[in-house]
This record gives sequence, C-alpha cells and structure tokens, in this order.
Amino acid sequence: MKYRLFKDKHYIIDDGNGHLLLIDTGTPRSFSFGKHIEFEGIILPTSVLSEKQIKFSKEIIELDVDGFIGMDILRRGFTMTNDTFEFKTYKFENYFDIEFMNHAIIGKNIEICGHIINPVIDTGAMINYARKSIIGERKFIGGMYDFNPYYGSFKTYIYMGTINNRVANIGDRDFGFNAFINPANLYNEAISFDFNDMRIYVK
Repeated sequence: MKYRLFKDKHYIIDDGNGHLLLIDTGTPRSFSFGKHIEFEGIILPTSVLSEKQIKFSKEIIELDVDGFIGMDILRRGFTMTNDTFEFKTYKFENYFDIEFMNHAIIGKNIEICGHIINPVIDTGAMINYARKSIIGERKFIGGMYDFNPYYGSFKTYIYMGTINNRVANIGDRDFGFNAFINPANLYNEAISFDFNDMRIYVK
C-alpha cells in the first residue's frame, strides 16, 4: 500500500483514516498523541509526554500530527518519493552503506562540510545537526528552536554548510554523535531504506 506523503521540514503521511503520522527513523518506538490509532495492524501506544510537551512539539513541527512512526515499524524497510511512502524497497543504482548503533541508523562515508564522516540518518530531523568542530567557520545564518522526544525543546545556532556537496543548513548540536542529517540531502526522486542489505538506495 502506498501512503500519501507530505515532505517539507518533516516526512508526514496520511494513514487513510484521518490521521497524520510523522515518519521518524530517530525514534525507536512508535506512539500516538493520545488518540487510538491502528497503523499497519499495530495499535500505537500513547505518548508519555506531558500535554505541555505535546503542545510545544506540535508548534515546533508546525503541523498538528497525531503520532510518530518509529523504527519498531520502519525496520521492515520502506521507500519514499517526493509524495508517496510504502513498505517496499527498491535497489536503485546509487546507495549508501548503513549500520545500526544504539538503535540509530548510521550512514557511512558521507561528506559534511568537507569532512567524510558517519552521521545518523534521521527522517525526523527538522534540520541537519553536526558538532561545531565539523561545521568549522561557516557562515552564521541565525538561531531556531527544535524539539527532540528525549531532550525536549532546545535552541540551536544555524550555519550554511554542505552535505554531499549540496548546500545545507546545519545546526550546532550533536546529541552524542558526529552529526544528524535529514535524508532529503541524499536524493532527488526517491530513497529506499533496505535493512536486509543494510543500504539506503537513492535516485
């Protein structure tokens, strides 16, 4: 089944039952914001976030989503185009090797601001993030607030950098890793997460 995908700052799908769900490879377990939601035969547990945290996270996301789809469901493999999402994988000609580290998807040998590193690939990241030592002396753009289910709300400073030689906004934050990047920087038409091959195929 193909779901309608809304791709802006986040990847959000319409589940066909009146619910909007955020696709988040950075979240280990799926959850709903208090509603009874059954997705792909799984009833999503209710979020443990407080009402205040939920309200603030929705304001940050800038769309009133009903829940998050995390890696407990996404691990079966999936493909996204610019307007569709499906639990099916495709072997496009170009790809990045990946591995798991503490439930995070790590992309191998990806260029960020001139450094070849292994960043976390996070579909839930509103922008890209990297350690300041990786960003270096890049052009400062400004500041913004973001939200992380584990860290809560936070402010970050944004710089103009590059990811795979594409211009990209990168925030000064690391969450214990070298970098977090949104996969929008890795493809033009489609991206397929294949956890059997441990590759992300792109075109």
